[in-house]
Parts: sequence; C-alpha cells; structure tokens
Amino acid sequence: MSSSTRSTKQARRATRQEAARRQAATTARRRFLARLGLSVFVFVILGTLALLFLNRPGDGTESAQVLSTLRTGDYHSLAISPSDPKTVFFGHHGGIKQSTDGGKTWQDLPINQDAMGMAISPKDPDVMYIAGHDVYAKSTDGGKTWQTARPALPGTDIHAFAMSPSDPKHLYAYVVEANGLFESRDGGSSWQPLPGQAPQGIMGLGIAAGDSETMLAGTMRQGVMRSTDGGRTWSSGGGSLPGGSMSFATSPGSPGLVYSASSSGVYRSDDAGATWRPAGLEGVQVMTVATAPRDTKIVQAVDDKGRVYRSTDGGASWTGE
Repeated sequence: MSSSTRSTKQARRATRQEAARRQAATTARRRFLARLGLSVFVFVILGTLALLFLNRPGDGTESAQVLSTLRTGDYHSLAISPSDPKTVFFGHHGGIKQSTDGGKTWQDLPINQDAMGMAISPKDPDVMYIAGHDVYAKSTDGGKTWQTARPALPGTDIHAFAMSPSDPKHLYAYVVEANGLFESRDGGSSWQPLPGQAPQGIMGLGIAAGDSETMLAGTMRQGVMRSTDGGRTWSSGGGSLPGGSMSFATSPGSPGLVYSASSSGVYRSDDAGATWRPAGLEGVQVMTVATAPRDTKIVQAVDDKGRVYRSTDGGASWTGE
C-alpha cells in the first residue's frame, strides 16, 4: 500500500472519529438539556404547587385562636352576660352550657330543654329566656332554675326568638305552627301577631337597637330578610352578606350595629342590616354569634365544628384576649 493511500485512510478514519465525537457530544448536550429542562419543569411545578398551597383559601382559623370545642350535636344560640363579659351562655338542643372565662371552659346548667333561641335582659342579667322545639322557659336567677310557661301563642315550636335591645320586655317569637311572627310587650305575659306576612322558615331574628321597627330574619330559603316597618313588609336584607344567617347580635348602646353569623365568617353592619362588611373568621361556617351588651368590641362566635372564638376588638382579630 502506498504511503498516499495509507494517509488517505488515516484521514478518513480521523474524520469519522471526529464526527463520532461530535455526535456523542451533541447527544450528551441534548441529554443534559433534556434533564435540565425536566428539572426546571419539576421545580416550576413544585414551586407553583407550593405557592398555591401557601395562598390557598383557608378556613379563616390560621390566625384565630380556638378557645375550646363544644361537643354537642348542634350549635344554636349564644349570649353574653351584661354584668360580666366573660360569662357566656351557649344553647343547643340538649340544654345550656355556661362559661365564666370567656369560652375556655364550660359547665352544663341544670336544664335539658332545647335552647334554639336565648335572650338575656340587658337591665337585669338574672332574667333569661330560652325558646325552641316545644320550649318556652324563663329564669330569674341567672339560669340556676327555670320555669316552663305555656305562652298565649298558637304553638310552642318556636324556631326563632329575640329580645329588643332597647326594651327587655319587648319579645319576639317565630311560631312554626302559625308560620307567623308574634310580639310581647310585657315580658311574655301576652302575645300579639305582627302585621303582614312573615317570611317562611325563619331560624334567626335580630332587632335593631333604638328602633324596634327594623328587624332582620334569617330564613332557610330566602336568606336574610329585612323589615323597616315592624314586620308589615319584608325585602332581601343580605346584600353583601354571603350565604344565609341564623344568628344576629345587637347591643342596646349601639344603634344600628348588628353582627351576623354567616357561611363565610362574621359580618358587621352599622346601618341596621342595610349593608354589611367582613368582621373576621373568613371562610368559616359560623353558626351563632353574640356581642357584649356593654362593650360591642367583644364578640363571641361558634362555628359548625363547635369551635369557640372570641374577639375583643370588634372582629379585627380573634385571639381570645
């Protein structure tokens, strides 16, 4: 073989080897970029999921302190004593529980009757009322003993009960048998039907302080209804209030102020229910709410899991202090 032929073969072999090296390098780069791209993709996906997790809609309790959890089958009514804002009463189908430390611990009161609705006189904290399924009872010693009465009503299946914050003798009751609203102006000794057709399925009542003509009703189907003429006519009163409400809280010293439980936290109105704004516990299904009669910055709430909350700044925070 001539030297020129040998050189030509060596040159071709070197060219093939160089091409193979280049191909191998290209393949390696492609594999590296593919792995890098997959890593970046996975990083982006994990980062996105982390952001979604961190910013997901919560249940509103992340910054709220749960004071206690009530182990009852339902969560109906709540009231704060006018003489001591740390004395709280909670009503359910099986009776009443009392807390003397703002909701941290609870004791059963000696009554096992249904307390769907509850009211305490702002002028005399010993005077209390409860109403519910075939229940209407009164206590004159702060809940230690109870007297069951048969009021002059068309029935005692009372699904909603309220007291005027301005006049503790002015009581209201929604009686299922009559599908009607009734009022008493003598502390329950006598009752008269309110004028007009009441909304159906009322489960909660609220009476504006200083104006008993303005009423709020939480209903099963129509949401929140509002009357400004003493029950003669009703219109939708939910406005910006999400979902319905079965509980309202008013105070004698704050005309226009109403707190409402809602399907997405506690809401507040300063114009007797015409408009609403959030007052904490966003995303929580709040079942019942109460405010202290002499300090409306104190608000107590119970959610659908029986968790108890307390705010001392009108709902800006729920730390329990």
